[in-house]
Amino acid sequence: MKRIVKLIVKKILGESLFQRLKRAVEILLFRPVFFEGVYKNFAEIKDSTPYNAGNYLAKSFEYAKKKYQLAVDNLSYIPPAFKDSGLRNILPLLAASLRTEKQKVHILDFGGGLGASYIDLLGQLKGLEVVYHIVDLEENRKEIQSDSSYTKSDNFNFHTSVENIAHLLFDIIYLGSSLQYIENYVALISRLAEMKPRYIFLSHTLVVDGTIETFATVQVNVQGKRLKNWIFNYGEIEERFKAQGYGLIYRSANYDEYLNLDNYNEQFRKYRSANLLFLRLERTFHESL
Repeated sequence: MKRIVKLIVKKILGESLFQRLKRAVEILLFRPVFFEGVYKNFAEIKDSTPYNAGNYLAKSFEYAKKKYQLAVDNLSYIPPAFKDSGLRNILPLLAASLRTEKQKVHILDFGGGLGASYIDLLGQLKGLEVVYHIVDLEENRKEIQSDSSYTKSDNFNFHTSVENIAHLLFDIIYLGSSLQYIENYVALISRLAEMKPRYIFLSHTLVVDGTIETFATVQVNVQGKRLKNWIFNYGEIEERFKAQGYGLIYRSANYDEYLNLDNYNEQFRKYRSANLLFLRLERTFHESL
């Protein structure tokens, strides 16, 4: 019956108009606005929730465990693709590019949650050992430890503070959709740069171009959560890293048909969900060997 109705509507409206109407309905139903408000800083935002509000953490862990099992089950083959595979393939490819120089790559994942990006590496890399460190919230660490079968490896490490591992050397520091949740992001950029990794890689980080300065807003697209969030001026972020001795060598945008800023003025809509790769401009003697 639904198919018949669809065919009748198509016949009446014509293919082009039908597709436009269908798209408009999809946007209305499935593209809720992502953000609300424009603020100078996080302190101005009074109505917000913790990152792991509600049952978000438990749901995320169930998803992570399924993904981990898929990776383990496909170690002798290519792991299956996900809708965001294009984004998630970048970090493993960057790690693999270091294979000609070393047998082991050290990665710090700041805001790494439950280890989804580690699972990507586990499934995609061949012949390269990865020592992986995550810095994130204490409740994430407890969730991971609640299941003894999940990512049990001496190369998978969890910390609740960068200071616990500030003495370690990393090839890559990765911030996958995490910098925007840090109130003093300027201090964090400086602290991570002090650790002198070869690369600092930001992925899925919302930026705007032009005259719009970095502003704070509230992320509201996840039911039950209201998260303090930065939307960065692209030029500012590039300059912040340049001041710390890191040059931008790669940039790309992620396609997300559901990312919706239509409730903002048009000048705010020139945004990108960006991937930004920074290279340390001065390498140490140890790295040049």
